Amino acid sequence: MIAEAKGRVVDVDKLDSLVVRRQRVLWLQQSKAGVAFDAIYTAEDIGSYKPSLRNFEYMLEKLGGLNVAKEVVLHTAESMFHDHRPANELGLKSCWIYRRHADQGFGATMHPGGMPHYDFRFTSMAELAKAHHRNFTANAIRIAQPERRDDAELK
Repeated sequence: MIAEAKGRVVDVDKLDSLVVRRQRVLWLQQSKAGVAFDAIYTAEDIGSYKPSLRNFEYMLEKLGGLNVAKEVVLHTAESMFHDHRPANELGLKSCWIYRRHADQGFGATMHPGGMPHYDFRFTSMAELAKAHHRNFTANAIRIAQPERRDDAELK
């Protein structure tokens, strides 16, 4: 089940200048979805690059300050080596965006060794968004239309 997001956080890796970072943040916040992020963490802010656990630990520490527990984080990414392996090491739930589903190998990323665990798998972010929307809509309908009981059951 994919739960409704209570906040949005993005970890932007490999941005080399403050100007590029600010432009990226502005673009993200003015995206077609109209999403304003609660926080944006860059590799430059953190001082390390994925797959370093420091990136993930930094994110979890900052999220803790926003009262977001590790148990509700869903790390969503493509790279098994850079993302899912370290997410597994820290016990994070993860969603694999398997863009290369029609291709063999891992593309430009390193082989992760043993295949990491993931909780969800989609072939695109669009597919993930559709699944989230279906799940959210189904839950909203259940809440809006609770089960009815016969009058006989109420007596």
